[in-house]
Amino acid sequence: NTIASMACVLPTQYVDEEGESHSCGYVYAVCTDPLQRGKGLCKGLMEYIHKHCNLSYTALVPAEESLFAFYERLGYHSCFYHREYTVTPKKGGKIRPATPEVYRSIRELQLYDNFLSYEEFLLPCAGQLYRIETEDGLYCGCGYRKDKTLYLRELLPDSPEVASALCAYLGCEKAVVRTMGEDKPFGMLRSLKGGPLPQTAYLGLALD
Repeated sequence: NTIASMACVLPTQYVDEEGESHSCGYVYAVCTDPLQRGKGLCKGLMEYIHKHCNLSYTALVPAEESLFAFYERLGYHSCFYHREYTVTPKKGGKIRPATPEVYRSIRELQLYDNFLSYEEFLLPCAGQLYRIETEDGLYCGCGYRKDKTLYLRELLPDSPEVASALCAYLGCEKAVVRTMGEDKPFGMLRSLKGGPLPQTAYLGLALD
Protein backbone atom coordinates (compact mmCIF):
# COMPACT_ATOMS: atom_id res chain seq x y z
CA ASN A 1 0.00 0.00 0.00
CA THR A 2 2.89 2.39 -0.66
CA ILE A 3 4.30 3.87 -3.86
CA ALA A 4 7.32 1.90 -5.06
CA SER A 5 8.13 3.88 -8.22
CA MET A 6 6.70 6.94 -9.94
CA ALA A 7 6.95 9.20 -12.98
CA CYS A 8 5.02 12.23 -14.24
CA VAL A 9 4.46 13.22 -17.86
CA LEU A 10 3.88 16.92 -18.54
CA PRO A 11 2.50 18.22 -21.87
CA THR A 12 4.97 20.05 -24.11
CA GLN A 13 5.67 20.35 -27.83
CA TYR A 14 8.89 19.60 -29.68
CA VAL A 15 9.34 22.07 -32.56
CA ASP A 16 11.54 20.52 -35.25
CA GLU A 17 14.00 22.11 -37.68
CA GLU A 18 11.17 22.90 -40.09
CA GLY A 19 9.21 24.73 -37.39
CA GLU A 20 6.60 21.96 -37.13
CA SER A 21 5.22 21.09 -33.68
CA HIS A 22 4.99 17.53 -32.39
CA SER A 23 3.42 16.23 -29.19
CA CYS A 24 6.08 15.68 -26.56
CA GLY A 25 5.91 14.47 -22.98
CA TYR A 26 8.31 16.04 -20.48
CA VAL A 27 9.04 13.06 -18.24
CA TYR A 28 9.52 14.42 -14.76
CA ALA A 29 10.08 13.27 -11.17
CA VAL A 30 11.14 9.76 -12.08
CA CYS A 31 12.13 7.92 -8.92
CA THR A 32 12.02 4.57 -7.13
CA ASP A 33 11.98 3.74 -3.43
CA PRO A 34 15.58 2.74 -2.55
CA LEU A 35 14.27 -0.51 -1.04
CA GLN A 36 12.55 -1.38 -4.34
CA ARG A 37 15.40 -0.63 -6.74
CA GLY A 38 16.89 -3.26 -9.01
CA LYS A 39 13.52 -4.80 -9.86
CA GLY A 40 12.96 -3.05 -13.19
CA LEU A 41 10.12 -0.88 -11.87
CA CYS A 42 11.43 2.38 -13.34
CA LYS A 43 12.16 0.73 -16.68
CA GLY A 44 8.62 -0.67 -16.69
CA LEU A 45 7.13 2.75 -16.00
CA MET A 46 9.14 4.31 -18.82
CA GLU A 47 8.10 1.56 -21.23
CA TYR A 48 4.47 2.14 -20.26
CA ILE A 49 4.84 5.88 -21.00
CA HIS A 50 6.44 5.19 -24.37
CA LYS A 51 3.72 2.75 -25.37
CA HIS A 52 0.51 4.22 -23.99
CA CYS A 53 0.78 8.03 -23.86
CA ASN A 54 0.30 8.52 -27.63
CA LEU A 55 3.19 10.96 -27.97
CA SER A 56 5.59 11.62 -30.83
CA TYR A 57 8.52 12.38 -28.52
CA THR A 58 9.48 12.27 -24.86
CA ALA A 59 12.06 14.55 -23.24
CA LEU A 60 13.71 14.51 -19.84
CA VAL A 61 16.51 16.03 -17.77
CA PRO A 62 18.54 13.39 -15.88
CA ALA A 63 18.89 14.32 -12.21
CA GLU A 64 22.58 13.37 -12.21
CA GLU A 65 25.29 12.62 -14.74
CA SER A 66 25.28 8.87 -14.11
CA LEU A 67 21.65 8.62 -15.29
CA PHE A 68 22.48 9.62 -18.86
CA ALA A 69 23.73 6.07 -19.52
CA PHE A 70 20.58 4.58 -17.98
CA TYR A 71 18.29 6.61 -20.25
CA GLU A 72 20.47 5.90 -23.29
CA ARG A 73 19.67 2.22 -22.77
CA LEU A 74 15.97 3.19 -22.94
CA GLY A 75 16.43 4.83 -26.33
CA TYR A 76 17.12 8.45 -25.32
CA HIS A 77 19.55 10.70 -27.16
CA SER A 78 21.51 13.60 -25.61
CA CYS A 79 20.60 16.60 -27.73
CA PHE A 80 19.77 19.39 -25.26
CA TYR A 81 22.90 21.27 -24.19
CA HIS A 82 23.59 24.43 -22.22
CA ARG A 83 26.36 26.59 -20.85
CA GLU A 84 26.66 28.60 -17.65
CA TYR A 85 28.36 31.81 -16.59
CA THR A 86 28.24 34.22 -13.64
CA VAL A 87 27.72 38.00 -13.62
CA THR A 88 27.57 40.73 -10.99
CA PRO A 89 24.77 43.33 -10.71
CA LYS A 90 24.61 46.45 -12.86
CA LYS A 91 21.45 48.46 -13.35
CA GLY A 92 19.94 48.85 -16.78
CA GLY A 93 16.88 48.31 -18.91
CA LYS A 94 13.21 48.33 -18.07
CA ILE A 95 12.26 45.23 -16.10
CA ARG A 96 8.92 43.99 -14.89
CA PRO A 97 7.31 40.65 -13.99
CA ALA A 98 5.71 38.84 -16.90
CA THR A 99 2.56 36.76 -17.07
CA PRO A 100 2.96 33.25 -18.49
CA GLU A 101 1.18 34.43 -21.65
CA VAL A 102 3.58 37.33 -22.19
CA TYR A 103 6.62 35.23 -21.33
CA ARG A 104 5.67 32.45 -23.73
CA SER A 105 5.05 34.89 -26.59
CA ILE A 106 8.48 36.53 -26.14
CA ARG A 107 10.18 33.15 -25.74
CA GLU A 108 8.74 31.75 -28.93
CA LEU A 109 9.68 34.84 -30.90
CA GLN A 110 13.31 34.09 -30.00
CA LEU A 111 13.13 30.35 -30.78
CA TYR A 112 12.12 29.12 -34.21
CA ASP A 113 13.32 25.52 -34.57
CA ASN A 114 14.64 22.55 -32.60
CA PHE A 115 13.31 23.56 -29.20
CA LEU A 116 10.90 22.45 -26.51
CA SER A 117 7.76 24.59 -26.23
CA TYR A 118 6.00 24.71 -22.85
CA GLU A 119 2.34 25.17 -22.05
CA GLU A 120 1.68 28.45 -20.24
CA PHE A 121 0.52 26.80 -17.03
CA LEU A 122 3.91 25.06 -16.66
CA LEU A 123 6.09 28.17 -16.93
CA PRO A 124 5.75 29.44 -13.33
CA CYS A 125 6.95 26.01 -12.14
CA ALA A 126 10.44 26.95 -13.34
CA GLY A 127 10.68 30.22 -11.35
CA GLN A 128 9.71 33.86 -11.59
CA LEU A 129 9.10 35.23 -15.08
CA TYR A 130 10.43 38.59 -16.27
CA ARG A 131 10.12 40.85 -19.30
CA ILE A 132 13.22 42.98 -19.93
CA GLU A 133 13.33 45.82 -22.44
CA THR A 134 16.57 47.59 -23.43
CA GLU A 135 17.71 49.78 -26.30
CA ASP A 136 18.87 46.60 -28.03
CA GLY A 137 15.58 44.75 -27.88
CA LEU A 138 13.13 42.67 -25.86
CA TYR A 139 14.20 39.81 -23.60
CA CYS A 140 12.62 37.23 -21.32
CA GLY A 141 14.21 35.69 -18.26
CA CYS A 142 13.13 33.05 -15.79
CA GLY A 143 14.80 32.19 -12.51
CA TYR A 144 14.70 32.18 -8.76
CA ARG A 145 16.57 33.85 -5.93
CA LYS A 146 18.31 31.83 -3.23
CA ASP A 147 20.04 33.76 -0.47
CA LYS A 148 21.76 36.56 -2.42
CA THR A 149 22.22 34.68 -5.70
CA LEU A 150 19.93 34.78 -8.71
CA TYR A 151 19.77 31.48 -10.61
CA LEU A 152 18.62 32.27 -14.14
CA ARG A 153 17.29 29.12 -15.76
CA GLU A 154 16.69 30.85 -19.05
CA LEU A 155 17.57 34.17 -20.66
CA LEU A 156 16.49 34.80 -24.24
CA PRO A 157 18.24 36.07 -26.18
CA ASP A 158 21.44 35.58 -24.20
CA SER A 159 22.93 38.80 -22.85
CA PRO A 160 25.35 39.15 -19.90
CA GLU A 161 24.33 42.81 -19.63
CA VAL A 162 20.65 41.91 -19.25
CA ALA A 163 21.55 39.21 -16.72
CA SER A 164 23.45 41.86 -14.71
CA ALA A 165 20.46 44.22 -14.89
CA LEU A 166 18.07 41.55 -13.64
CA CYS A 167 20.52 40.70 -10.88
CA ALA A 168 20.52 44.35 -9.77
CA TYR A 169 16.73 44.62 -10.07
CA LEU A 170 16.32 41.72 -7.63
CA GLY A 171 18.97 42.98 -5.21
CA CYS A 172 21.30 39.99 -5.68
CA GLU A 173 25.06 39.92 -5.35
CA LYS A 174 25.53 37.71 -8.39
CA ALA A 175 23.59 35.79 -11.02
CA VAL A 176 24.36 32.31 -12.29
CA VAL A 177 23.05 32.16 -15.85
CA ARG A 178 22.16 29.01 -17.76
CA THR A 179 21.67 29.68 -21.44
CA MET A 180 22.08 28.40 -24.98
CA GLY A 181 25.32 26.65 -25.80
CA GLU A 182 26.89 23.28 -26.43
CA ASP A 183 29.23 23.08 -23.46
CA LYS A 184 27.40 20.53 -21.34
CA PRO A 185 24.77 17.81 -21.97
CA PHE A 186 21.59 18.81 -20.18
CA GLY A 187 18.55 16.93 -21.44
CA MET A 188 17.58 13.98 -23.63
CA LEU A 189 14.99 13.27 -26.30
CA ARG A 190 13.44 10.06 -27.61
CA SER A 191 11.44 9.63 -30.80
CA LEU A 192 8.44 7.34 -30.33
CA LYS A 193 6.97 7.37 -33.85
CA GLY A 194 10.02 7.33 -36.07
CA GLY A 195 10.49 11.09 -36.27
CA PRO A 196 14.06 12.36 -36.72
CA LEU A 197 16.20 13.33 -33.76
CA PRO A 198 18.24 16.56 -33.91
CA GLN A 199 21.95 16.69 -33.15
CA THR A 200 21.34 19.70 -30.93
CA ALA A 201 18.19 21.36 -29.65
CA TYR A 202 17.11 23.77 -26.92
CA LEU A 203 15.19 22.79 -23.79
CA GLY A 204 15.87 25.78 -21.55
CA LEU A 205 13.63 25.59 -18.52
CA ALA A 206 13.89 22.71 -16.07
CA LEU A 207 10.75 22.36 -14.00
CA ASP A 208 10.53 21.92 -10.22
